[in-house]
Amino acid sequence: MNPILLAAGLALFCVLMPNRVLIFMSVLGVMLTDTPLVPKEAIYFSRFVPSGVLAFRCLHLMLSKGAVSNYLLVKAWLPFILLSLLSIGYSIDPSLSAQRLLSAAFIVCGFGVGIPLFFPTNTDHQQLIRLIGLLLGSAVLYSLYLTATGSSHVVQGRTSGVFRNPNTLGLMAMQAAFLVFFWWQRESGAKRKALFVVLLSIVAVLVLSGSRASTLGLAVGALVYVRTLARLERRRLRTIFHLAVVGVILLLVSDSMFPGFFDSLLRTDTSGRTILWERAWTLAQDNLFLGVGFSASDEVFNRDARYLRSIGIYVFGPHSSVMRLLVDLGLVGVGFAAWAFFGILRRVWRYLPYFDDPLLGAALLSAVIASLTDSLFESWLFGFGSAPTVPFWLLLSLLAYQTDVVRHKVAAWRVHQARMQWVPVAHSHSSRTKLPHNP
Repeated sequence: MNPILLAAGLALFCVLMPNRVLIFMSVLGVMLTDTPLVPKEAIYFSRFVPSGVLAFRCLHLMLSKGAVSNYLLVKAWLPFILLSLLSIGYSIDPSLSAQRLLSAAFIVCGFGVGIPLFFPTNTDHQQLIRLIGLLLGSAVLYSLYLTATGSSHVVQGRTSGVFRNPNTLGLMAMQAAFLVFFWWQRESGAKRKALFVVLLSIVAVLVLSGSRASTLGLAVGALVYVRTLARLERRRLRTIFHLAVVGVILLLVSDSMFPGFFDSLLRTDTSGRTILWERAWTLAQDNLFLGVGFSASDEVFNRDARYLRSIGIYVFGPHSSVMRLLVDLGLVGVGFAAWAFFGILRRVWRYLPYFDDPLLGAALLSAVIASLTDSLFESWLFGFGSAPTVPFWLLLSLLAYQTDVVRHKVAAWRVHQARMQWVPVAHSHSSRTKLPHNP
């Protein structure tokens, strides 16, 4: 098929989509590229055309409506985007850096602006979480079906399901677990029981994928969720405890019924990661402060593959998003990214008790921190074109927007309270307001 006609047809299809559907398609399009379902000639366009159309639409609406304050994600990541733009000038592969910059700008602008414009209310957020949970959960459950029928590609006891890599399947299962868990909390009766079975199946797929990074991320995210509940509503901890006990019992039963169920997960090798991290640090020394250009580290690691093979390491790349970013944009880029993540998460923790739905905020926060934990051991975080990257940035966008809305409400309440100090006592009672929740 002619690539130009393919791109034009997909772009026209996306232009005609409603705004909310386009956000969903931006996630689905990228997910499909990590599966054999999309032909090779369409992978590039499936990754970037939907998110590109979304970004331009959001930019047009933002400029036409004037400045809107609730774009926390865009404001937090603007320095990083500008540094990535600057890096094109000194990149060892300017075309690759420009391409990755565009994909990053599409995602940050499309979600950072699209969520406030197209999903402005808490009800909208709950519906979007259910929809994304359904999408991820369906992919994970289909992978379980492929594994059960022997149709999944299995490497060293690790299943990849519908995806090309077992680590991708593990990360998608980890992200889906938090979304389905939130959905399970909101349902009752038969739906709640069905979602419980789905949740256990997702955890089972995570185990079968053998992804230790995703398992660690799930554990860290669960601890964050429990800690958040302890801050918000202690009475719900008993439900979480009972769920954990049932889950552990079922997993132990699964191990006894299916010998070797945990073998791929409990392997003790490091997969060469420590050597790869050390090598990435060595390669970063030549351009320690500004790096070699956004995403240009691919060229650096490709050149280094011959040396790694000479010492018996047959995989290459840093296997860490932090180390890859260090080679890409140096210490300055790592600092900008850390500043953006820390700034958003610090505000989330501060304003979470005031959320309209604190449990939704807790689920989003847990999923984001779990994904960040996984990214310490995998290189997907700043890919902006891989299956787990786009759902992560969508969840971060939802979390950032909810936080910014609450922050403005709290600021307005404080101004109101300050003004009330100057109102005569006889009239002040009629104007008093309260915050939506007490911390």
